[in-house]
Amino acid sequence: MSKSAQKFSGDTPGGAAAKLVIGERMRVARKHLRRVCSKKRTCEDIHQLRVATRRLGVALSMFKFALRKNPRRAVEKANGKLRRACGDLRDCDVLSEILKSHFKDGAADSIAMDSIGKALCKSRAKADQSFNEEIVEFRSRFEDATKELTGDLRQKKFKDEDAARGPFKVLADRAVRRRLHEFRSAASAELEHLDQMHALRIAAKHLRYAMEAAETCYPPQFGGELYHGVESVQSRLGHINDLRNLIAIGARVAAKNQKRKSKGSKESRSLRELLETWTAALGEAQRTFLEAFLSGERDALDSSFRALLDGILPHCELRAVPEKVAPPSRSIELSVGAPPQEPADVCVPQVNNL
Repeated sequence: MSKSAQKFSGDTPGGAAAKLVIGERMRVARKHLRRVCSKKRTCEDIHQLRVATRRLGVALSMFKFALRKNPRRAVEKANGKLRRACGDLRDCDVLSEILKSHFKDGAADSIAMDSIGKALCKSRAKADQSFNEEIVEFRSRFEDATKELTGDLRQKKFKDEDAARGPFKVLADRAVRRRLHEFRSAASAELEHLDQMHALRIAAKHLRYAMEAAETCYPPQFGGELYHGVESVQSRLGHINDLRNLIAIGARVAAKNQKRKSKGSKESRSLRELLETWTAALGEAQRTFLEAFLSGERDALDSSFRALLDGILPHCELRAVPEKVAPPSRSIELSVGAPPQEPADVCVPQVNNL
């Protein structure tokens, strides 16, 4: 998973591990930032920068007990600005790709697809303009902040010398347990609701990135079966989230179209039919996920994590993670309904943008 993880073990001092993990993730983020700032910027460059900032954020959180507060927070702040700046662009690109796949498969009327495609193009142009206005300043702040933190790591300036001298596996295990607790909490919520599914997707993503950084501290099962299990949950929930966002922008286009034309117009009918198709697909994706996740996948993941972590670092004084009681079994009632409301001046739903 993580290239830097191959250069050290769980017994490596925390400070040395921080230098390798954070240093590598800052380097990757800077590389993609340079590409994004070039004239040859591609959609993939935006995606890779967004992913790099997320991985860096998780690494900073993992080592926050050892790092000095001000340099760490400066990088966190600059890193967050970059991630959010990429958000609208990436969301438009993802939705455009989904729209193209539906068009190629002949899954929708071309009239409705054209209307939604034009709305996405306008959203993309607006997001691109905003990005270009901000990225120069954000790049400068990010590079200044990462230089200071790099200096700290090279000079071994740490907030907690004990944590820096102690084994990396203590910091890694603490971070993994914290992210696992977040995942368990999200998995125990009312997952029939789309907002709760979205929260579970984010928790799975954070857990997966923490697992990447901590891989070297655990048996092969951790980076294999367990990692892929969490990745699968995130991927399937990502598909549900994409459908939800696509329905939201389709609903906005349909609402504007009704104001300009009669409800019985060909374009209005086409948009209604397309939204009905997507809403049905969203409902089916929700049911499929819930049936698998609630009928055994959730408990199997939890049991595997518990069995693995209970045998790791028995000598470390780590605060026990509070256990969540699984909700009683119940019939599945999905909250598909109408797509989420969005501000009139926002083209792509922001509720699920990280």
